[in-house]
Amino acid sequence: YGEYNDLVRQCADSRGQTLVNWDFDSGDSVGATAAESMQRYDETAKAHPSTLLALNHEVYGSHVVLPHAIKVLQNAGYELVTLAKCLDMEPYQSVGQPQVNDGSWTC
Repeated sequence: YGEYNDLVRQCADSRGQTLVNWDFDSGDSVGATAAESMQRYDETAKAHPSTLLALNHEVYGSHVVLPHAIKVLQNAGYELVTLAKCLDMEPYQSVGQPQVNDGSWTC
């Protein structure tokens, strides 16, 4: 939900991580149709905020929103970059040496 608290801040800080949150929600997670999500991208691109960090889940199975969003945003002059590039940070953090899966790993 984009929520965090002091414990999350403290844990991230102890690992040298930065918290970020989106400033645009396509609405897909709360039931917006693909057409409604695409309209939100159209309206946002037209308003042209100086930055845009989008939350998009692509929950429709047809994978139509993200290609539309990319096209609309690029046509509006946005440069699409990774969050790491935007923050001028390394994208991954190593916390130890690579290990061999011994069959006990779970996700």
